[in-house]
Amino acid sequence: MVWEIQRTDWSRLRADRVPEALRALHCAASDQEASLAYSSIESAVVAQGALYEAAVPTTACLISVLQRCTPAARPYILELLVQLGTGEPAPSEIMAGAHGLQDRCKVELAKGFCIYLNILEDGSEKERTLCIELLGLCAQQVPSVAPRVTWYLQKLVSEPISTGLKDLAITWQRAVQGSSR
Repeated sequence: MVWEIQRTDWSRLRADRVPEALRALHCAASDQEASLAYSSIESAVVAQGALYEAAVPTTACLISVLQRCTPAARPYILELLVQLGTGEPAPSEIMAGAHGLQDRCKVELAKGFCIYLNILEDGSEKERTLCIELLGLCAQQVPSVAPRVTWYLQKLVSEPISTGLKDLAITWQRAVQGSSR
């Protein structure tokens, strides 16, 4: 994870605080610590759904952090990844020529596919909810994984889960099946 953070020139991206916030999120021992780090990252890279230039390397770093994070940090990392995968470039980024920002975030996001599958199987309800969203985004980005996503969502629906989680899984299952035709 440290190397992934170090390979980016964060000052050039106007995101000097992000590396320290990523480290803090990685080792957050409490919900409060994770929330504070989350807020720092969110305000720099995906404020109110608007993506900034640092969003792409942040996505790569979050996937790296997700593999070894604390239980307190995991839902916050997943939430940031969903925001990065669904965000739109900020007007200032479009004016600066960052038209492919959203697609580049989705390409990075899809690299965490196997991690999301693992969390879907064993995570908390909140984590599973976020992983359903992430897996749906992965299937949109990489259509070849759609059958696998569909299988995992069918498997999840066959488990004893909440109605809300079941409804979300079925909705994404239909969306994934519809987009792979």
